[in-house]
Amino acid sequence: MSTARTTETLRLRVDAGHPFLFDHELDHVPGLFLVDAVVKAAERLPAATALGQEALYAHSLNLDFPRFGLLDEDVHLRSEAEGGEGRHLTVRVTQGRRVICAGRATRIPCIDAPPAIRSPAAPPGTLPRAPAALVHRRHVENIAVGPLYERDGVRRCRYLTLPTSALGVEQHRRTHALQELVEAGREFVTMMSHVIAGVGFEDTLVLQGVDATVSRPLDRSEEIDLHSRGPRLLGRRMFSDVDLVSAGARVGSLRFRSLVLPPDLYRVLRGPDRS
Repeated sequence: MSTARTTETLRLRVDAGHPFLFDHELDHVPGLFLVDAVVKAAERLPAATALGQEALYAHSLNLDFPRFGLLDEDVHLRSEAEGGEGRHLTVRVTQGRRVICAGRATRIPCIDAPPAIRSPAAPPGTLPRAPAALVHRRHVENIAVGPLYERDGVRRCRYLTLPTSALGVEQHRRTHALQELVEAGREFVTMMSHVIAGVGFEDTLVLQGVDATVSRPLDRSEEIDLHSRGPRLLGRRMFSDVDLVSAGARVGSLRFRSLVLPPDLYRVLRGPDRS
């Protein structure tokens, strides 16, 4: 079995005019920009084995965000495929000498994917969207989840499938991209932080890390629900676990690690990176 390594370094262009990633004004590179770049790198970098040029599906990632990404500096992503079949990818995103994202992603050949378990999806536009303020979105068309509700002690919402154009995934893609599910989870967690945990709208949620896994490629025709017991606050730190559910079965999980900062502390945290 080959243990060859395949590496790639990409220069990422931060487009502050992107209608989805920069739905509202930001003073830093959004975490979703980095998640999206990592997933796309994982799916484009060839495996280091006889799997060759088979299409790959990113089905898990574990990322930390140790520093803010600045809008006016070049961003470079270095990815390295390694391991027995090249299914594991280590990634490191830098600005100058500063690491702003690091971690791992795992991918599987699409030919390994079992047939999707389908549940009838509602026609587009028939389900209400979550309130924009609760998910930190300005434009309604960029909201990826439905309203928050509770059943049997579990907080829930529906993932409203994003158009492929939102994050530039392949137009004819049949499966949900992992970064789309991460964004749905982020909106769900943000909504719970305000409604359940009492986080103020003047506070800033700073994403420090995300773990995401799906057990199989999820067909875009499936209805995906997000379930959670709610965020856990430990001082300024917030931890949120989310299950992805399709047709009553758990098909994936998301975990978010965040800081909850009032305006004065946020300014202190941002200070060194502004200089």
